[in-house]
Parts: sequence; structure tokens; C-alpha cells
Amino acid sequence: MQDNTMPYRSVVIEMGSGEYFLAPGNRLVASFSIANLSGQEDYYDIIIRGIPESWVVLDIPAVHLDPGERRKIDFTIQSPDYSLLSQGLYPVTIRAVSQSTPEWWGETTFNLRMGAIPAYDLQDTAASTGQVEVRIDDFQISVNPGENLSIPLTIINHGPADENFILTIEGFPPGWVSSPTSMVHLAPGQQVNQAVNIHPPLSPTSRAGRHPFRVRVASQADARQGTTADGVLTVGAISQFASDLTPRRVDAGQTGRLRIHNLGNMQETFTIRLQSPGDDLEYVPVRSGPLRVYPGQSASFDFAVSPAAQTGWEGLKRFLIR
Repeated sequence: MQDNTMPYRSVVIEMGSGEYFLAPGNRLVASFSIANLSGQEDYYDIIIRGIPESWVVLDIPAVHLDPGERRKIDFTIQSPDYSLLSQGLYPVTIRAVSQSTPEWWGETTFNLRMGAIPAYDLQDTAASTGQVEVRIDDFQISVNPGENLSIPLTIINHGPADENFILTIEGFPPGWVSSPTSMVHLAPGQQVNQAVNIHPPLSPTSRAGRHPFRVRVASQADARQGTTADGVLTVGAISQFASDLTPRRVDAGQTGRLRIHNLGNMQETFTIRLQSPGDDLEYVPVRSGPLRVYPGQSASFDFAVSPAAQTGWEGLKRFLIR
């Protein structure tokens, strides 16, 4: 077999930007691309350094890549509250390390600039939050991928004058949120009921579990005149997978490969047993133990067939047990 590995370039990671800004108390959704140039399929562990581990949400801590495959991976950085925030510039490194050959790795860097807000701005904002109020009727809500959910909000103008207020939702990936309007006009003392629609796609990218979010309402004329309300959206788990066999016909003395594709939105663990119709063939796995597959990823199960006999996909019983 020809070795087409590129020394020191077995894996490449690229960011869309070299610098990102994150305001205190907010979250940033960013992405990077990873490409496998090693000439062989492999799993790569993703490691993010330079900021506290508690700030980072990485849905796919390990990624499987075929030779030449490139994949986009999203991650989230959630900054702590104002009282805990260390403001300034953070050099961040993202590294991918081969699980089979740890000396094969690649990395990229970017700067995370945490927004510095002077103390008097915080005091002014806290004092001005009485101008407007936002309420979430139910701050603990649930939805399944592929469904639409309406979140009722109540916005009240406690100020002495007419105001235009900007409504934003933070904490969800792009494309999850839609609203009839992002601006609300209120007279003094007026309140309005506003609905925000959440629709996570039916996709492995809609990670199962809890997603904290924040509703922010601020004056169009002065962004410091605003307030927030927090909630938690729980996305339901979807279990779905597909598999394929290569080659479709396996001769004795050869190896076959069963690939399992996790189409759900949570990590799955599979135990695989292979059996011929008459129990006259033996299938010897190349690697033993359960197979763990991350959402949207695939994993391979290689096996050898003995003794000297033939079997086809139609004669192969496949059992996948979670």
C-alpha cells in the first residue's frame, strides 16, 4: 500500500476568524473545520486550551474522518457572570490529535477578547432595568428535534415615555429562532404579549439535553436601558442509525467492514454480534469491545471470516444492541 501521509500535516484545523469578541454574561457560537490528510481513516480527539474548561461546550469531543475528509464542527463559549469574569484577551488553541498515532496532530489559534464594561456602566444598567420588564411564562420548556415550540413572553414599559425596544434571544445555534418582530413599540405603562418560535432541526446537530438561553429586551435609543430573563430548553433525544457492509460479499480468508452511522442527536454505544445461518462460519472481530459513535458520526467494525466458505450480506445476521 502506498504511504501518502504528509509529515507534520496529517491533520489540518482552520478557523473562520482569528479573533472573536464575547460580552460578559453572553455566549459565542463559533466553528472550525478539520481535514484528515494522513491517508488513512482515523479518530481525532479535539482539545481546546487557553480558557477554562467550564466555559466550553463541545458537542463532538472526538471526530472520525476518512482519508481526505473535511468536517465542520461547532462549539460554544459561555462567559461567566460579571462578578466572576476575568476580562481581557485570551489566546485560545484548538488541537486535534490522532487516537491511533498521537504524534499526528494539528492545531489552530485565535484570540478571544472578553468585553470590558466599566463599573459605572454596570451600575447604570442595573438602575435602568426598571424602565422595561420581560417575563417568560415558563422558563423550563422542552421540544423534540423537528418540532416547533412557541415561547410566550410579556414585555412591559415602566418608563415615562414611548419607547422602541429591541428583542433578542441568546444561547441557541443560528437558525433555531424566529420571531414575528425584533422590535416592539410600547407607550408608558403598556404591556404586550410576544411569542418567540424555537425549531431545532431534525438533525444530529440538535444536541440532546439542556440548553440555557436568555431573552434580552433593550431600548433602541439606549442599549443600557434594558433587562433580561433566563430559561432552559431541553431538547429530546432521538435514537436513529443506519449501517452498511463492505464488501457486500465476503469470501473466507478476507475481512469485511460494517459501518454504523449515528443519525440521532446523542452518543450511542453498540455491541455487535455476527452469526451465519447455520452457525458454520466464524466471524473474528479485529477489535473487540463496544463501539461508541457520536451524533452525526460514523464508526467501523472490521471482522474476518473463517473457515474456507463464502457468505453474502443476505446470509449475515446483524445484531446491534444499545
